[in-house]
Amino acid sequence: MLGNRFLEETYRGTYAGEFFDGKGMLGYDNVTSKYAGPGSIR
Repeated sequence: MLGNRFLEETYRGTYAGEFFDGKGMLGYDNVTSKYAGPGSIR
C-alpha cells in the first residue's frame, strides 16, 4: 500500500469474553521522515 511504505492490519480476537474485529494502519511518511498512524495520516 502506498509504495510499500504502509501496512494494513486486520485482526480478530476476544476481550472480556466478547469477540471483536479490527483494522489498523501504520507506515512511514517520506515528507516528514516520521512513522505515521491513523491519527497522523493526511
